Amino acid sequence: MEEKKSFYLKIEKDLSQDFRVEIELTLPLFPASLIAIFGPSGSGKSTLLRCIAGLDIPDHGIIKVGEELWLDTEKKINVPPYKRSIGYVVQEDALFPHLKVEDNVGYGLKNQLKLTQTEARDKARQALRKVGIEHLASRWPQTLSGGERRRVALARAIAREPKLLLLDEPLNGLDFKSKEFLRQLIEEIASENGRLTVLISHEKTEIIQMARFVGIIDHGKLLQLGELREVFMQPATVEVAKIIGIENIVPGEILDITNGNVRMKTPIGLVEAVLKENMGKIMSGKKVFCVFRAEDLSLCKPDGVSGSAGGLHGFSVRNRFIGTIKKIKINEGFAQVFIDCGMVLTALISHNALFELKIREGDSVCSLLKAGGIHLIERDF
Repeated sequence: MEEKKSFYLKIEKDLSQDFRVEIELTLPLFPASLIAIFGPSGSGKSTLLRCIAGLDIPDHGIIKVGEELWLDTEKKINVPPYKRSIGYVVQEDALFPHLKVEDNVGYGLKNQLKLTQTEARDKARQALRKVGIEHLASRWPQTLSGGERRRVALARAIAREPKLLLLDEPLNGLDFKSKEFLRQLIEEIASENGRLTVLISHEKTEIIQMARFVGIIDHGKLLQLGELREVFMQPATVEVAKIIGIENIVPGEILDITNGNVRMKTPIGLVEAVLKENMGKIMSGKKVFCVFRAEDLSLCKPDGVSGSAGGLHGFSVRNRFIGTIKKIKINEGFAQVFIDCGMVLTALISHNALFELKIREGDSVCSLLKAGGIHLIERDF
């Protein structure tokens, strides 16, 4: 049955003497889904996309889409890029300056899909209509804005109705309004059945807004792959936690586990956490990292612990750490507060909370953390 079909990739490619891309992943083709490949610059994201597209050839590997085998280095099979059912949007848009918008979108359709000139023109027009720029069909690329050029590139990618849509930093360099329009457009296109969309980005906000699945890549290795919520809430390693931007990573050693409650000795004092179902290997004496987000850390004045104004009234917590504010960084919509509690923790609070607390650098403050907000990761050092 077609809903069981999947995309499978296993590649190895040496980019230099000390950098090797080595990735294996399997993704469902049905229902339609969008996977985001997330990682720092130079981690191997674009190389992965180029290998899928056939623009780079792995040293060893297999790429299979449903029943179609696109690459098998052992069998010496390598389907050329123009025969792979792929739409590809690169960062530079790569529009032909000597062709008008409609001709850019329709380029290659006649030969690749064996269409008549009229059918190819109709396909191009449909794609332009879908991305909302049919009225620009007769314009030259150099007369377009950045957002319009990106939409032309997207229209060209979807015109041939590919099985795989590859997007290399599709929102990069666009203004806010263009980003929002294109983001919604990509989500709509990615939802079309039978199409897998692979998007790479180094912007966490884009990933959270658009992706169903996310793969975390660093130094050419796939560190974790799963549904977005699972990866962002339960990173498999401390490296993944750092890449996805979890601010607080505290080393600890488990003292005891009672009825699913874990007590740990850490540099910030005794920490209590709730043992998750998938943490069966965690046991007393184990060394772990206590991982929690800045927004899960609440603040109050030290004298508020008794429940006075601005304190803990109605707030049930097991973890309370007294520390000194080292720095307050004001950002749009919120404030980052850095507190030395034996090691520096980061809290994220609203401007209103900062104003009400009347705290400043050098003040003592109590950091509050619910046990359920802590994720545990095993460590071996």
